[in-house]
Amino acid sequence: MRGSLPLDDPAGVQIPPFDANELSPSCGPSTGGTKFIIHGTGFNFCGNTDLQASPVALTPSWAQPTDLDDAKVRFMHGNTILASVAATIFNSSKIECKTVPYTCPLLHATCKSWGTVSLWISVRGSPYVQCKQPFVYYQQPSIFHVSPLAVSLAAVASDQVDLSMRLTLAETPQHVHAPTQRERLALDVKTHSMVFRVLLHTSTTTKVVHESLRGNVVLPDDGATDGVAVSVHLPAHLAVGTYSLQMTFNLIDFTAAASITEPDETSWTSWRGHGLFTIFAPPILTGVSPPSCYYIEGQTLQIHGLHLAAPAVRRRQDAGGNHRAIVRFTKATPISSSQHDQRHYQVEAMLATNDMTTLVVQSPRFNDPGHYDVAVSVNGGAHFSSTTAAPLLVYLKPSCEFVSPAHGVSMGGTDLHLRLSFGYARSHDDRPNIALEDSTFDDPHGLIRVRFYVLHTSELLQTVPGFVSSCRKFIHCTTPRNAMVDQFRHSQTEAMALQVSLDGGIVFFPVAPKAPFTYYAPPKLRRYAPLQGPATGGTILHLHVGVPIPDTFRCHLRFRGAKLYHDVHDVPMTKSMDGLTLSCRTPSWTLEPGEGHAMALVELTLNGVDYFSDLTEFEPCTHSVFTGYGQHFCYFAPPRLSSISTKFLSCRGDDDVVIDGAGLRDFGGAIRVAFSNGKTTKYVDGTLDRDHRVVCRAPPFAPGRCDVAVALNGQQFTGTWTVGNHLQLDSTLDSPTLVHFVQEPVFTTLAPARGPKAGGTELRIFGDHFVDTGQIRVRFASSMGFEAVVPATVTNGVLQCMTPRCPVSSGQGIAVALEWALADGSAFRGHTTKLKPVFIYE
Repeated sequence: MRGSLPLDDPAGVQIPPFDANELSPSCGPSTGGTKFIIHGTGFNFCGNTDLQASPVALTPSWAQPTDLDDAKVRFMHGNTILASVAATIFNSSKIECKTVPYTCPLLHATCKSWGTVSLWISVRGSPYVQCKQPFVYYQQPSIFHVSPLAVSLAAVASDQVDLSMRLTLAETPQHVHAPTQRERLALDVKTHSMVFRVLLHTSTTTKVVHESLRGNVVLPDDGATDGVAVSVHLPAHLAVGTYSLQMTFNLIDFTAAASITEPDETSWTSWRGHGLFTIFAPPILTGVSPPSCYYIEGQTLQIHGLHLAAPAVRRRQDAGGNHRAIVRFTKATPISSSQHDQRHYQVEAMLATNDMTTLVVQSPRFNDPGHYDVAVSVNGGAHFSSTTAAPLLVYLKPSCEFVSPAHGVSMGGTDLHLRLSFGYARSHDDRPNIALEDSTFDDPHGLIRVRFYVLHTSELLQTVPGFVSSCRKFIHCTTPRNAMVDQFRHSQTEAMALQVSLDGGIVFFPVAPKAPFTYYAPPKLRRYAPLQGPATGGTILHLHVGVPIPDTFRCHLRFRGAKLYHDVHDVPMTKSMDGLTLSCRTPSWTLEPGEGHAMALVELTLNGVDYFSDLTEFEPCTHSVFTGYGQHFCYFAPPRLSSISTKFLSCRGDDDVVIDGAGLRDFGGAIRVAFSNGKTTKYVDGTLDRDHRVVCRAPPFAPGRCDVAVALNGQQFTGTWTVGNHLQLDSTLDSPTLVHFVQEPVFTTLAPARGPKAGGTELRIFGDHFVDTGQIRVRFASSMGFEAVVPATVTNGVLQCMTPRCPVSSGQGIAVALEWALADGSAFRGHTTKLKPVFIYE
């Protein structure tokens, strides 16, 4: 029998001619307002018409209600009437109504029965008839803790993504989820069928892209007090974007939609920002520029790649500075446990203006230098994509201990080396600097720049590239030209301030070496002498300059041959008091087999690196050997003496001396001949004859043995010399360079003084200082044209010879004067006393 509400007069109770069978939906949120349909039969009867099928006719008072077009629905919890609301009759089988709020408290004792109400329907004033199906209230849950927050588009397309989440009845994230609420929510999830729909969010709109997402799975109850875990399988057709889920138990009342515009500070006061997830195409990072970064915060970096915009940014005009990606910097090398530096840094980045492929980021303050891997997330940090390029190099503040060389020529091109080290700013840390070779710094992209400023001014010279030297101790660069320093005037130099950039010229650091780098004008060369020397080296070379060179420069002279990488010799030079003359000793030189001489280019340097000179006033040698070799030094093979034309020389000097040997050539230098007995040395000028022999006249010299030496450059002589600048006499008597100086003989008498004209008389000449040289000749000469030369010998100090035949026929005696020569071919010497050595032919 159908249930009906009792009337005041039980005897007059009539059974209404309609039935209420079921509800659609049969559940709804406790906040009320849910439109539902009561399905049944007979809802179209008229109260004024007699019903033939009814066993009892309607009473006249019941047949004329105040509003016969309305139906009424009572919500009853047990015997308690919660509310009565008007309903609308659609047809004989449908009545539409809205639920009222359900305000009964949720208690542990009433948890299972809470929210179940019965509905009583009255049509056009009829008695109330109970609906066969009760209406069940539930508390509308909120979605939070969606996992994963970011889903790869490839995973979605492969239909492999199950999205998990938690449901809660707490009013806000700050409210506690009571155990009773959790128990009730778990009961609702099991009792009612959950349905989800997917919403796509853009920066301006939100639209539903998938309805009635069923097949939800209730995850095993983990007993957590913050909510109930559920999951849902995502459809495979979803594209890249920012999404949220809405859940309902009755296909009508969905949970509140999440919002991408909720400010961050509302995350603790509202659930609207907790139900979002993204489907993304992972960013493809191609590089970071610049690839190196100063450790202080605020350095501008650009990250290049594809898919750098968040899924919500669908168009270029949507990016406009609102999109924020997350950039993560991760130390590429492990940090020891003793270090307190953090390994990860995260900052926000935004898209560059009108460029969807570039992110602009301000670097954080890095506590530790080194290489950092860069990764980007466009979905709030749920997923990071790393760059395939080289890691970002973070470096400390560079400083320069010194530069080498400290000076450079004004025309530029100096190979400059900066001794670099890295350190923290004093305001941040007081740790010692790290040398370049001990740091992790490298420059694979060639971003080092060195800038030259004129000290104490703002005038800037050219910025030049630099690179790390092979020993990793220096930054190497080539100096630019400085046109302000054109010559040495009053020791003119120009000090420079240096700045170094390690990121391609974005950030420059002033470096202050102990001694500043200075420019100087190239030295003005006049001449140098001598221009030649033996290959054994040791020639004292004097270089004359036009303008005095300051004492601050350490001058070197380089001798460079045709074989640049082999025949290169640098020797230090000394300066005269006036700074106009530089002197050095030439290095030794290797001559090729059979090579008589070699030309070496002479170059002056003031810094050990730059070999540039001003040659506008240079006086080259005019000798034929130096044709085409104006600034060269001639190395020749040291000469070797083989013989001397005479072994005995007069102490009075002026004897002709001819010296023969190997390597006697004219190379344009002064040919000098030295005569030395080990204690005294005398020098005379010599010449070279056509047979490449040295010809000279012997100087006056003390009697005794004497050695002879030759110099082809007027400076370096053959033979062995002592520290007193004297030749060391050869102990052997047959030395080819040994000569004897002898005194002039003093004549006393002849025996006999007369002899026949036929000759053959053994003549003995008495006197002092007659020496047997083996080449003595005696000349007989008269005023009548008679002259004859005969050999002579010395025996016991007496000069002996045989008189020659006298060809003059005369009846009278013929007086013949005698002269003698100490050596064959030498000048004949007469007597030096008043006594006349005269022989008379009878």
